[in-house]
Amino acid sequence: MKKIFYILSVAVIFAAACTKEMTHEQSVRPTTTVAPSEGDMALVTFKVNVPEASLYATPTRAQHQIGEQPNIENGDLFVAVFGGGDDETIGGQLQHYLKAKLAETIEHDYTGPAIDEETGATITKTYTYVYEVLLPLSNDPLVLEFMVGACDKDGNLYTLENPLPVKYEAELMPTLYSRDGYAAYWQRIRVSGVHPKVVNGEYVMTDYEDDQGAMLPDADQDYVAEDIPALDNVQLIRNFAKVTFTANEDAPFTLENFCLVDTPISGSVAPYSTTAGYNTVYTTATGAGAVTAAYEGYVNSQVLSSGVDWDNKKLEPGDFDYMYERTVPSYSTGFAESGAMLEVKWKNIATVDEALRGQTKFYKVVFKGKDGYMPILRNIQYNFELEDIVSEQHYATPAAAYAGPWLGDVSANVATAMLDEIGNGKSNIKVSPMSNTSIGASKSFDIDFYFYPIAGNSEVVVTNGATSAAAGGKTVTISATMMTEGNYEQAIASVGTPVVYQVNNKDDHATVTVTVKPSVTGKVLKGKVRVLGQVAGMTALYRDVIFTVMEKQEFETGSTASSVTKMTADAMGQDVTVTIQLPEALPRDMFPLQIKIEAQNNGIYSVPYTYTDSENVEHEVSALPVKSGPSAFTTGKNSYYFLKTITYDDYATLNGLTYEYTTAFPCKFKTRLAAGSNTTKIRINDLNNEYFNQTELDLEVGS
Repeated sequence: MKKIFYILSVAVIFAAACTKEMTHEQSVRPTTTVAPSEGDMALVTFKVNVPEASLYATPTRAQHQIGEQPNIENGDLFVAVFGGGDDETIGGQLQHYLKAKLAETIEHDYTGPAIDEETGATITKTYTYVYEVLLPLSNDPLVLEFMVGACDKDGNLYTLENPLPVKYEAELMPTLYSRDGYAAYWQRIRVSGVHPKVVNGEYVMTDYEDDQGAMLPDADQDYVAEDIPALDNVQLIRNFAKVTFTANEDAPFTLENFCLVDTPISGSVAPYSTTAGYNTVYTTATGAGAVTAAYEGYVNSQVLSSGVDWDNKKLEPGDFDYMYERTVPSYSTGFAESGAMLEVKWKNIATVDEALRGQTKFYKVVFKGKDGYMPILRNIQYNFELEDIVSEQHYATPAAAYAGPWLGDVSANVATAMLDEIGNGKSNIKVSPMSNTSIGASKSFDIDFYFYPIAGNSEVVVTNGATSAAAGGKTVTISATMMTEGNYEQAIASVGTPVVYQVNNKDDHATVTVTVKPSVTGKVLKGKVRVLGQVAGMTALYRDVIFTVMEKQEFETGSTASSVTKMTADAMGQDVTVTIQLPEALPRDMFPLQIKIEAQNNGIYSVPYTYTDSENVEHEVSALPVKSGPSAFTTGKNSYYFLKTITYDDYATLNGLTYEYTTAFPCKFKTRLAAGSNTTKIRINDLNNEYFNQTELDLEVGS
């Protein structure tokens, strides 16, 4: 049975709506007629909103927010001031790193739906924090980076005593870390400048007090800045995502509890793109789609927690847990999954397998939606609604489920289905080939593969057989299982026992022999063999090798040769297009597919041409190579022909969970007919006459 895990995922930006105007009452300020000079500072007031501010900083991990610091209400907010910067590669130069002073907290109405997760009461109040900070007066643009809880790589909080180790903005974001479950907040605002505030022709000054509460003398006062609209509502974003699981009321089970597992242990304070430029960051994106799009190129923590502390971390459906963000894993390198442990109780209904009815079982599921893996990104609330679970394994304990493979794992993901080698950060598996096509009599194929653990693989020794105890006390399982493919009749007749030759590393290999049935007129048969490898205590990895049994194929209707205009019999150089029209869903191992195009009496020659694709991009297509070999028209003679090579990437494109096929491949020619001739024939087939029946096209170029 194929493992399938369906989740309906809804992601929303968590935001607070205010219904009362926010004000900041300032005390009476002194004034002066002395104009500022270069380097003078001005007091800037700005207002900050924090996600879930009213629930902030509870010490218990399962409640509201992770970590006990930093604390916005204690004023742990710093501002890095950069010049506007004309150079997009390095940005502006760092001018100041300053700690802001908390001036006021404004309580106001909250109109969005929210429930206090500890008491269950509806939240009716939230808070805006008013800060003051001294910034350099400037007629030029400045970039302000607001940060709360930013640490260096050793986990030390950046402070006035531990300043930022950068000179330019481009260097900043990769240096901002958060770790050990601490929350952090960040925002980037560009301002047009900082100008002194003038009232009745005089400059307004600060009224700061000294350490004893006495007003500072005029000579020690700083200027007050004009209000800066961009700073009236600074929306800090949190480097945690908020995640919950529930079950659809029509699901065949009820969800009892859940907890997050294998989540990152550190995160970046500020999101950034390593490919698109230092300032390609998202700030006030209003939808999950916009946030996801902004993450192209962003690299986050790949170091994950491990194990499951079920008794201490489990939550009820609808409760929220928090985690550092994770992008969609890269399939070109090994990686480990993040997800959740689920405790479900199967309903006593007819649609549930009789052995499961009324039973409580545990499952380990990867973060996945109907359209593929879900990126878990900061400042977004993820509501995963379970619709169904289909699994070969139903575990009685959380520990057993955690030790098993993920539901929706890397092995089964459609995006990796045709990769011959995958890894999960712990083990690798490689299989060759990934598909086999047979036409005619029954045939046998050898599948070569290797499987080995990345860590400590020298201790694992597998001798001839399916399972062997290793010197290091580990057990390795190698298996090859015949399975069905889709709704097709089974193509496989038998699968042999794997012959394993000390699978210790990628240079060793194993072999399994698969025998397929003969082809049947009018039918396509398919089957697959799952080659699985697992080291005890590690996640299993497998590859599905597809076998197809079919007749020779026909080029689809529409494979044509057509002249653009009529011409006299002795004319030369008439444009001709030969379009190769392939069927859909051809097996992958047919590719690269080489199509032979031959004209009777060498009546055409290939020409280069350009075409414009659907995105209005122009491409140049080279002339087809000319080959010589047995003639398609005269037995025993050689002739010239043209070769069109079509790769699988040319033919099939993965879109979501399905492949879309490009089936028409035009080839451009010009005529080169013998004197007095106005017709020729063109024959097309695959190069070795292996997969297709030959098609003949008639070309008439004269009147």
